[in-house]
Amino acid sequence: MSKVVVFVVLILMSCLLCVEGESFASILFRLSIFNNLFYFIAGAMIYYFWNNVKVCLEGKFIIYLIIYVFICLLPIDNMFVKILSKFLLAAVTISAAFSYKTISNVLLRSHDISYGMYIYNMLVVNVFISLNFRNDVKYLFLALFLNIVLAFISWFLIERKFLRLKK
Repeated sequence: MSKVVVFVVLILMSCLLCVEGESFASILFRLSIFNNLFYFIAGAMIYYFWNNVKVCLEGKFIIYLIIYVFICLLPIDNMFVKILSKFLLAAVTISAAFSYKTISNVLLRSHDISYGMYIYNMLVVNVFISLNFRNDVKYLFLALFLNIVLAFISWFLIERKFLRLKK
């Protein structure tokens, strides 16, 4: 079986496993790797087929962002729209990274907070969920702000020091 078929099957399974409901099991499943496997697989597919897809992603961040926001604001709530929004979010994220390649050095002055963002994201999100801080855009921005602060603290107090030991 080719890698493309495996990727497609895994993406479809991840998309179809979107679970609705507010039961404890439903919430746990939505936060598990199975429900979010799509994002990892989409990234792997983009990496694997980069030479073929880069023309569709580089320099097109604003276009994908506008389409994504439009789709999210639609009053339609069905599986197709949810799957489409997942594909668009992946396109927005990757397109942002490859449309503005030097912006991180300008904003962050070569401080690499990506690992801290990755490590502390689910901690912040799970705390917000347990405090019932959800369904409001102010919580999204607060969570993002806290995640950035934690990532910077981690960079300056832990990561940078360990990376210096490597040299």
